[in-house]
Amino acid sequence: MIHPLNISHGFSFEGTAQEKFEFEFAWPGTQDPTPWLCIPQAMSFMEGLVEGGWSEIMSRNRNLSIQGRNLICEALGTTPPVPDSMVCSMASVEVPTDEEVGPMSLEGDPFHNQLLDEYSIQVPVMPWRHHGTKYIRISAQLYNHIDEYGYLADALTDSL
Repeated sequence: MIHPLNISHGFSFEGTAQEKFEFEFAWPGTQDPTPWLCIPQAMSFMEGLVEGGWSEIMSRNRNLSIQGRNLICEALGTTPPVPDSMVCSMASVEVPTDEEVGPMSLEGDPFHNQLLDEYSIQVPVMPWRHHGTKYIRISAQLYNHIDEYGYLADALTDSL
């Protein structure tokens, strides 16, 4: 009989061979170790995608994140909230708003939903009550291109 790598509560289950097999592979909650077991292969795969490996990937993502942030800030007439030295592959951008900024909602921000519904853009929108404004958080990865941040900038200026 085949057994899982990690044994859970199903190991001592009494039943038919089929029931025992199914019960041993049942996981409590979300304790599936598969993602952890895939990490070394995933890291090797990513490293091999570009010449220069992880150093080049991190450099490219950081530069694209800064370019995207600056492009969006320019379109919105805002300034970057932090210097370039504090940016890696993610960056925040202030979204000017005239509405009163309340606490974060469990239903998500209505502006997030508008960007998703009208422009098919998935970007976190976070109210920051103490600043009286909202921020979006952009991120950069190998599959992103500067044109996508331009599309986001256009969507933001059209929607505000």
